[in-house]
Amino acid sequence: MTEKHKRAGFTLIETLVGISIGVFLTAAAVTFVRFETRLMGVNTERLDMQQAGRASLDLIASDVQLAGLGMTLDDNNDFPGLLTGAFNIDTVPFGLSSVTLESGPPASTIYAVPVSDFGIRFAAGEQASIVGWDPSTQQMRMCDHAALDVENGDTIIVRDEQYLSSRAIRVDGLTQITNCRCAEGCYDLTWSAPDPTQTFVSFTGAAAVDYNLGAAFTDYSTVVYFLLDQGGGLNRASLRRAQFDPDNAGNCVARDGTCGVEMARDVEAFALETWAFDTGAAQWSVVPVGNPVPGDQKLRVDIELVTRSRQETDGVKRQVRSNILGVDFPPGGVDKIEREVFRTSVEIKNVGRPSI
Repeated sequence: MTEKHKRAGFTLIETLVGISIGVFLTAAAVTFVRFETRLMGVNTERLDMQQAGRASLDLIASDVQLAGLGMTLDDNNDFPGLLTGAFNIDTVPFGLSSVTLESGPPASTIYAVPVSDFGIRFAAGEQASIVGWDPSTQQMRMCDHAALDVENGDTIIVRDEQYLSSRAIRVDGLTQITNCRCAEGCYDLTWSAPDPTQTFVSFTGAAAVDYNLGAAFTDYSTVVYFLLDQGGGLNRASLRRAQFDPDNAGNCVARDGTCGVEMARDVEAFALETWAFDTGAAQWSVVPVGNPVPGDQKLRVDIELVTRSRQETDGVKRQVRSNILGVDFPPGGVDKIEREVFRTSVEIKNVGRPSI
């Protein structure tokens, strides 16, 4: 055997060193990939949490801006567009309650968070002019147009010519009229009082007001936001939105997971606070939950939404605070769950004027 053939190949020590280096590099690569994957998951969760929170808050704010649209104040100058405390819509009871939540590791604890259901009422749909009103026979004539959509059984809002009185009525019979005062024809309809949960009269005398030459809104909606245990044994809540109007009839028969649609998951708090501006004292004051909302003052609604990540993170995260509830999350201290608070404030435009 030549000297060259004797020196070919690796020694045992060289082979072991090579294997060790390979194992080290593989372990480092696996660790890096796992870290990057986890970091990508955390960033994705954070992005999902922010998108769901911000989108939900934007929709709530948009609904709040519609509160009281097409409706007038009651005998006490109170505003009918906001519902807080205990209230019923289509026989479904809403009101004050709480949800049970759970903090994350290292020391998971169970705690209850108070929540308040929140309703927003407004006249919606297309608007049509009233050109005939006979309360003795409960008949009305209104102008027709291409975008008008009204059917038997609909609850609609009628408003007088001076915008001082309004009431809800139920459409019982429709007859289309081509020869009338309106350019695109008319509808003759008979009406009756709506379901008791949908009845609205702006003030005691509003039922006797002449609504001829006033306006009719062909839809009457109530939107309700509420928190509900999202299920799955996670002790986390979901924010739901239920809309009650003729187009959504029967979409909610109980305050549960079949009521309305889910807006956001893994929610820890949803809180609203109504404020009225007293021009005499030149200051804002809170309207207690369940109290009548003054309609002759400027109103604003402060909204808070606290969301949380689905999975624990690598390190301990700081507490966040709901200013409206006056509660820190998690209440017992810190954990490895990331949370974020979303806040906005909406001024309602359909108030600030006295009733008759």
